[in-house]
Amino acid sequence: MHNNFRSVRVILAVLIISFALNGEAFSQIQKTAKIKSVTITEETHDKGNKKTMKDSEKKYDINGNLLDELNYKNGEFDSHTSYEYDSNNNKIKETEFDKAGNITKVTTTKYDENGLKTEKCVYDGKGTIKSKKSYKYTMF
Repeated sequence: MHNNFRSVRVILAVLIISFALNGEAFSQIQKTAKIKSVTITEETHDKGNKKTMKDSEKKYDINGNLLDELNYKNGEFDSHTSYEYDSNNNKIKETEFDKAGNITKVTTTKYDENGLKTEKCVYDGKGTIKSKKSYKYTMF
């Protein structure tokens, strides 16, 4: 039992360190480990006073895709981002909300039949387009 608990602690530590160093590496580990969610807290020390605050929460689907991300400032809820994916696990929509729940930004992404990104559009909270990128590939 003690060995299992220690193994879980080691795995969690590795995942948190990986995330801190490289979000992409964490994403790959998460997809293998089938993590449902992660809560990140920050502990600060000032003049002998310890303060622990929630930094963020992330929730994933069964395929390891990030579904929701809640961000905190000074331990208080600040913003929320939700993500949607197609059947090939390509991120097709990212919606950002402020702390009041108002949409502040929407990013949509389109892909071709090979899973290559073809278009990325960014809209403001009112649905007005702010930018559009098109991707054209030269294949061998």
